[in-house]
Amino acid sequence: SRRVVESDAKAAVLEAIATVGRVARDPASLGRVEAACSALEASATKAPLAALDGRWRVAFATAPFPSSGVLGPFELEASQTIDVERASYVNRLAGPLGLDVALTASFEGDEEALLVTFESLAARALFGLIAVERPFPPGVTRRWRLAYTDPDLRIVRASVDGGRRVVSAAGPDEALFVLTRDLGSAGSLKRKLLDAIQSDERSVPSLIDALAATAPPRRADLDRLLPASYKVLWTTEAELLAFSSRSSCTGAFQTVDAASSRLRNLIDFDDGSYLSVTSSCEPAPPTRVFFEFSACRANFRGFEFDLPPVGSGFFDVVYIDDDLRVSKDSRGDLQVAHRRPLSAPHETVSAILSS
Repeated sequence: SRRVVESDAKAAVLEAIATVGRVARDPASLGRVEAACSALEASATKAPLAALDGRWRVAFATAPFPSSGVLGPFELEASQTIDVERASYVNRLAGPLGLDVALTASFEGDEEALLVTFESLAARALFGLIAVERPFPPGVTRRWRLAYTDPDLRIVRASVDGGRRVVSAAGPDEALFVLTRDLGSAGSLKRKLLDAIQSDERSVPSLIDALAATAPPRRADLDRLLPASYKVLWTTEAELLAFSSRSSCTGAFQTVDAASSRLRNLIDFDDGSYLSVTSSCEPAPPTRVFFEFSACRANFRGFEFDLPPVGSGFFDVVYIDDDLRVSKDSRGDLQVAHRRPLSAPHETVSAILSS
């Protein structure tokens, strides 16, 4: 479906910028980000202008310093705060010793493109001991082509000629920017996600999207962290919910054994009953894991029997760290799982939050 295609394309963009960094250091890296962005742009409809509202971090840019925030080996925090109602925005660079540079601008346009007009530039350094503010001369403008916007990711193609030409495709007269919505650090979003699992499940999907955009996993992360034991903390998968909602269910678990290319799902009950499903496990770039069920065994109050293993699919790991994995499967279902080394015990959500 179109939604799945867009989700795949977005995952590829996040993986590309996580691997390449905020600027491309070689043509191959630039080509990878450009190809991923172009695929995402082609997969989605335009979002309304109101979707731009808020604070965004520059995650990737082909424009030189100061727009990218990268000068040689040094990276400054680069952000953009947009006020749609006032038709204005502020680009900001923040760095050591109290460095703060703010460019203020106004804009006009629609969900396709904006004509922005630079208003003023203010700079502070040495914790305010140095402070300068200057207005821009009249008529300093740029054209933004709003190539893609969703709640937590934006792709902007910005003209470098003052917007005098109408640009219909990416080219040397456009700079590419990828921005992610600033909803806090990965650590704070992770804590909000765990809190929401306990108290406000309606906000879990949006927090998952924010976490995925803020800290997308790299291939190296997946190779190192995926092999582990997992306990499901939250999911939208109907089949799993049908079992785990029963009072006798003690938990749903998953073991990923990369060495044997095997994945095992287990649902446990307090009377010794269980349902165990084994499948193949084939990680694929960038952060996708394919599986095909190969065996299914059940125990109902001491009576064991085999069931036909039916099904195959994949899941994308959208976030992973030492103790949490978040994934979205081929049906669009979401899952949050507590991660532990294969030999370590699992903890409750409350225990994770208190650690």
